[in-house]
Amino acid sequence: MNVVPRLLTVICLVATCSACTSGAFGDASLATGGVSGGAAPGASQMPSPTEIAYAGQTARMIFRSKDVERSAGFATIDTDGYGLCLRAPGKGPALLVFSQRLMDDAVSQVDDASEIRRRPADTIPCQGGGVAWIRA
Repeated sequence: MNVVPRLLTVICLVATCSACTSGAFGDASLATGGVSGGAAPGASQMPSPTEIAYAGQTARMIFRSKDVERSAGFATIDTDGYGLCLRAPGKGPALLVFSQRLMDDAVSQVDDASEIRRRPADTIPCQGGGVAWIRA
């Protein structure tokens, strides 16, 4: 089995995810704020191509699966930021929270302040039938 392609993917993902570089991805301790359910913001608040790519890479890494989905739009959360729901078959959902919108083509580690929330209380906007899911 050739592990070089997988290792390269992990290196690229770690370089783009501050939660990963801290060694805390998937850790419930990342969840610090509450969330409330509700509809995602309007079409003007749709994720940028960079946010979409970031969410897809993050979902594939935290769920260790290629078969992942993300919410079509941002979830409503109680804290400052923009949340995208992530999920994979047989796994609980995750909420990826960007502290600011990612509009550039690349995300530097210095500017990356995203959080991955996994606690059931923090992923309430991602649960239930009100989320429009698309392949990540």
